[in-house]
Amino acid sequence: MNDVTLNDFTSYFKNEIYPYTLKYEKHRIFAKIMSNIIMPIAFIALYGSIPFSKGFTGNWFAYILGGITGFFGIYFVFTCFVNMKYVKKVKKEILPNVLKFINMKVGDGKSVSDKIKNRISSLHIFPYFQDCKCDDYIIGEYKGIKLEIYDIRLTKTQRYGKHSKTITVFNGAYVCLPNPNLPKAVIVVDLPSADSSLERIPIENKTFNLEYSAFSNNPNEAVNFLTPEVIKEIIKYTKLNDNIYFSFEKNKLNLKICSYWDLFEVSFEKSPSDITNYVSIINEIEAVYERIDFILSLTNNKVEEN
Repeated sequence: MNDVTLNDFTSYFKNEIYPYTLKYEKHRIFAKIMSNIIMPIAFIALYGSIPFSKGFTGNWFAYILGGITGFFGIYFVFTCFVNMKYVKKVKKEILPNVLKFINMKVGDGKSVSDKIKNRISSLHIFPYFQDCKCDDYIIGEYKGIKLEIYDIRLTKTQRYGKHSKTITVFNGAYVCLPNPNLPKAVIVVDLPSADSSLERIPIENKTFNLEYSAFSNNPNEAVNFLTPEVIKEIIKYTKLNDNIYFSFEKNKLNLKICSYWDLFEVSFEKSPSDITNYVSIINEIEAVYERIDFILSLTNNKVEEN
């Protein structure tokens, strides 16, 4: 966020967001006290009682140990519930006002999980998965074109003989931007370890091949797009920013942004009145804008302001 935008957002925050944050601080402090004080006490009580077990006979120690363990378990569940309830409330009531600043709005992530699952499964940029969970769904316009951002987690079940385990195959954001001026062929620029039913496009650049792989259903058109100049621009972008994974499919630009955390989560460690909570969210979305502009610049079809 540049200085001008930050100043504008600071003013907007004071008038439109800050007044709504005050009532949540008591909830946060209560939950934080529960986490930082009661949990260590329960932990110490549980393990501190072990040395005294030699003096007990019968089942007394088992009763004590069971009681402490039960208390610890109930406390843990309760604390998680309080924390989650706090975060959900803040996101539900404050996040929409934050996104309003950049003309975006919050959709219902749960209601679109099945819909987005079907869409993502038809794309070649994501690995094979069996289940899709959408935590957040943000929708709006970028330079006059509909923009959708989904915070998703894709999982599959891996079997080991008689046992099975749920594995996360992707965690992060899926960004979708329709644009009729994109290449007609399916072109995918993905992780170097990616596999695809599409044909792999050989790229004679060692640096690119260390970071990416390319696939397409039309090798000729893919080669025409992935020229040495474009490859150099992608490498340059990667060195200055981060890896960028994208595909052109169904007249849409599809972006895959890998992340280990919720992109639009409000920090439990910070006060809801702390503006940095929301500046980071704006920065995440502006980073999406930068990725979009870069990829569209490669096609020589930048989205112009309407």
